[in-house]
Amino acid sequence: MFERNRKKPYQKVVDTRRNGWQDLRPVDILLVDDDPDFLAWCGTMLEKAKYTVLIAKDVTEALDALASTDPRVIISDINMPGASGIDFCRNLRSHGLDEIPFIFCTSMDRTGDHIRGSRVGADAYVSKPVDITVLLEKLRRILRAQDFFERDQVQQEDDRVVGNMPRTGLLSEYPFVYVLQEATRNINSAIIRITDNGQAVGTVGIAHGSVTYAAVRGMVGINGLEYLFSRQYGQWVIETSDEDIQPNLVGSIDEIILGTIARIAQRSEDEAMVAAANVKLRINYGPALLQQVLTEPELAVLRALDRNGRLGPTIKDLEIDVSSAVPMIGSLIEKGLIVPN
Repeated sequence: MFERNRKKPYQKVVDTRRNGWQDLRPVDILLVDDDPDFLAWCGTMLEKAKYTVLIAKDVTEALDALASTDPRVIISDINMPGASGIDFCRNLRSHGLDEIPFIFCTSMDRTGDHIRGSRVGADAYVSKPVDITVLLEKLRRILRAQDFFERDQVQQEDDRVVGNMPRTGLLSEYPFVYVLQEATRNINSAIIRITDNGQAVGTVGIAHGSVTYAAVRGMVGINGLEYLFSRQYGQWVIETSDEDIQPNLVGSIDEIILGTIARIAQRSEDEAMVAAANVKLRINYGPALLQQVLTEPELAVLRALDRNGRLGPTIKDLEIDVSSAVPMIGSLIEKGLIVPN
């Protein structure tokens, strides 16, 4: 009887959102918890991270909030008076409100609760006492995936942009290593053509999130990329393509970029630093970080990366040369501790 009566407020929320969605107030996070101290602390920390936050002390208040606001993510406790977080998530999903990502944030840290949460449609799980860096990392991943989906929807109507850049531009404004990172992150299959004053310079192929082919002025594979990473003039254009090109590059995008920069460093540390300055990386605050026993040099790399967010400034911060830094960064990427940003 309780469950049947509970369905009415959810249907009301669904009807309100579908019929009056244009009047809903956008907010980043709806935070639901019966502990006022946790609401105050977590809400403050999220706001310091530049998120807009709406708080609710139970599911009833959360439903009222959903009738007037449009949160990008819901963070909810499980064990609350009245309806539980599990009930809340299950009813949202069963009524078709599955477009809002849902994170459980609770002190109930039993494996069974993780399974129950996953079964009713939760997207992530954070245990109390909350490590705010873990929560922010999971939020970042969810919002990034959400942004990618929304951006992909927009690109179906407006195909002029790729990630954070246009589909065509100058190497003086968008260095090629940056172009390569954005393209592999946002397009499954594409060809990048590089020209100079209307004359062809080279072609780079992308497939399945990595670069698989490069042919630049008679140089193929990593030799061609080395030339483009050092080049600061010319124009590039990205063309979506399913063309089947015979690969001459093998490896993840991170391995290929680091390998190319290492090759440049053998010739010129200055040129290698210019290329490295545009490589965006971040720490993976996931299980891999907790499971590793790190050396002091590895910890120093992670601290420097946390401060800088890009390969070039990180190397400069460490006060070592590119040739020494690249193997260390590569090792941390292989361990899953550093990922593209």
